Amino acid sequence: GLDPLPVFDEPAPGPLATPELLDEYPLVLCTGARRWPYFHSEHRQAKRLLAMHPDPWIEIHPETCAELGVADGDWVWVENMLGRAKRRVKETPIFDPRIVAADHGWWNPEGDPENLYDIGDLCINNLIAWGNGKSGFGGNYKTNLCKVYKMKEGEGHGGIRAAGGLRVVHGMPFVRDGVRGGARVPAGPVRRGGVRG
Repeated sequence: GLDPLPVFDEPAPGPLATPELLDEYPLVLCTGARRWPYFHSEHRQAKRLLAMHPDPWIEIHPETCAELGVADGDWVWVENMLGRAKRRVKETPIFDPRIVAADHGWWNPEGDPENLYDIGDLCINNLIAWGNGKSGFGGNYKTNLCKVYKMKEGEGHGGIRAAGGLRVVHGMPFVRDGVRGGARVPAGPVRRGGVRG
């Protein structure tokens, strides 16, 4: 059973739970930031709303930007041992220099449906392990570790990629009945975490 008294166990990976990862992934990633025009991943296709907030942001302290060699408006990769996602730098002094914050729910309404509207490049959830704490609650959305580096000219994919077994129905990715990676995959909506390829 669980201890009836409150205790804090930092989710792993995290700066205290997995200090051995800090050399490669020195920043703490806080995900799930919301922006006014959107409700989670909804309304990205509304041109007026997209004009208000056209790009997925990663908010970074100016000192950290200087250390990383990036500036406000640059496109970067945010990466950890699970995947990566594209973000546009927004410099802000409101965060501790060790923390970066990314908004969530991104997809490209003008992207290719066969490529799941570019979620493989844009979805910050590519960096999050899908699991819960000891109590069965809580994903690691606030203390993940990552590194940030400037994108090179012409760079493409990272994270989830569409494959022949995926299709989009009414904007929702579905898996066709079939076999993926040696395992039988029933038809139906793609579950939390999508399909990693």
